[in-house]
Amino acid sequence: MTPNRLIALGLIALIGFIVAQRCIFTVAETENAIIIRLGEPVGVVEDPGLHFKNPIANVVKVDKRNREYDLDVPIEIIDVNQEQLKVDAFARYEIVDPLLFYQRFRQGTQSDSAVLLQAGEGGISRIMRNGLRQILGEVTIADIVTNLRTELMTRIEERMQAEASQFGIKIIDVRIRKADFPDDIADNVYLEMRSERQETAQLIRSQGDRESTRINAEAERKRTEILAEAKRESLQIKGAADGDRNAIFNEAYGKDPEFFDFYRSMIAYEEALKKGETTILLSPDSEFLKYFNDVGGKRK
Repeated sequence: MTPNRLIALGLIALIGFIVAQRCIFTVAETENAIIIRLGEPVGVVEDPGLHFKNPIANVVKVDKRNREYDLDVPIEIIDVNQEQLKVDAFARYEIVDPLLFYQRFRQGTQSDSAVLLQAGEGGISRIMRNGLRQILGEVTIADIVTNLRTELMTRIEERMQAEASQFGIKIIDVRIRKADFPDDIADNVYLEMRSERQETAQLIRSQGDRESTRINAEAERKRTEILAEAKRESLQIKGAADGDRNAIFNEAYGKDPEFFDFYRSMIAYEEALKKGETTILLSPDSEFLKYFNDVGGKRK
């Protein structure tokens, strides 16, 4: 084979390779491919794998996964009370109509994937900022931070979706990541909030002290009533017991007066002669000691 033929074959192979490169492209599972011919989109390839196209056509690939867009700079909103708040938020979105997306955000006659995506997220940024300012501007800061946060996120998502659908985008979710006061007024606001919380705490403590005093007074009153009732019942029981005892003593005295005198003297001895430092000086013929001299209680 002559050198000229080898060169010719090499050129043919090179041209064939270049043509094949221009005619063959692949699509990943995470993307869609838009076929561009002479600057205009002519079709979308959604199936992953190896595909063929016209050599003069170009391919722009669009990510079809669930993506996140985060505000690059927090925005300042003014609530219904004309108070300022800095809000940082993010959104989850998906490109569901790649052809419409390309038509809306292409730059000139040719746009590669990176430029197209950057332009698309610029559009998301605009509708997100407008949605945040409009919806959050209709409520108070307290509603944004605590009271209506979930409801507000739903309203912002619905508003964004109404506009994003015109770009071939589906808004999946919107969330506020952070909400703060602007730096120039944050210190004053925090001082006011601290003062309000201290006043509230003092009011709660005062109410607690009053309630504590009331409860203690009520408890003391019930304690006094219970003790008085217990003492009354005790006196009644003791009076009844004393009456029963006296009745028994009277009956015993009536049956055997001498034994009753002896019994009472024994009790008197027990009480008077308890262990202690008391000294009793009595005459041997004292009436008190009559049973010591004679078990019959007679003096000698």
